[in-house]
Amino acid sequence: MAKGFDFQFVGIYNHNSTPLLDANEQAQHSALSGAEIFDDPSAGRPIGVDSVWQSSAYLQPNLILLMAGTNELVAGHSIAAAATNYAALLSDIHSEDPSAKVICGSCPPCEALPAGAIDSLNVAIRQDVATDHAQGWNISFADVGNSY
Repeated sequence: MAKGFDFQFVGIYNHNSTPLLDANEQAQHSALSGAEIFDDPSAGRPIGVDSVWQSSAYLQPNLILLMAGTNELVAGHSIAAAATNYAALLSDIHSEDPSAKVICGSCPPCEALPAGAIDSLNVAIRQDVATDHAQGWNISFADVGNSY
């Protein structure tokens, strides 16, 4: 329980846990480090974030924390392509469960990318989230950039 809220992490994975999470049976998650948003087996990416979401949707989470997009840029996709893939993932999540609250975390800084790339992607994500929110989606943007 955190600040009066009961919660249960859900997901198809349980690696990278901590003793505290294990003790509270909170090790489950659907995080996939290093994955791009969409899988492409022909390019050596057998699983993407969207595939993980599709295999986790049956868990019907009521709150989804999404942090994605950086790996799109690292893989060489343009900012526009990364933003388009992100928007498509949001659409997939919303169509599966429109009532789920989605919090889109900003992409953290990445030294492997040109200066300004992450900032530009975060602007595009923030704009997409604002548009979706204006259409009635249960979605918000959390700027976590200052946390790094």
